Amino acid sequence: MSATPLTASTDIEALWSPEGQVAALAAAMVALSDALGLAETDQLDAQLSSPDFDFSLACAALDDGGAVEALLRQTGLLSVTALNDASLLDTSLMILCQDSLVRVDQELGEVVDRLLTLTEVHQLETTGLKLAQHLSAALQIQMVLAATRDALPAQVTKETRATAA
Repeated sequence: MSATPLTASTDIEALWSPEGQVAALAAAMVALSDALGLAETDQLDAQLSSPDFDFSLACAALDDGGAVEALLRQTGLLSVTALNDASLLDTSLMILCQDSLVRVDQELGEVVDRLLTLTEVHQLETTGLKLAQHLSAALQIQMVLAATRDALPAQVTKETRATAA
């Protein structure tokens, strides 16, 4: 059995890069626009999905909380007040947290599979007991990860709450 290198940290670093954060924010903006039934949804989606769209201004505005405004300004939709909501940034960050925890859980699942195999192979040896203890701990960590992921809050605007029904 050959071990594959762990890639969760690389994937998570990409998620949390400025580009990853702005991509999540853009997706949250399009989703909110769609949920609100705004006429500008198609325009917003087309512009933010365009391979030519320059996200560098929004990336630069992440630190001061102006990324939402930067994206709206670039798309020409700054006047759409329903989308100029700071909670969009919070929601996109919670989505990144959830995606990160999912990626860690996937990697941990691979570790659990390997530990299970090794535990079975060495079940009649003292090594098997030690491996079983590590397997038990890994399974408990998986449960904690799942509970944490499911408990992360997502911020939504008042308008979205009104459309939820």
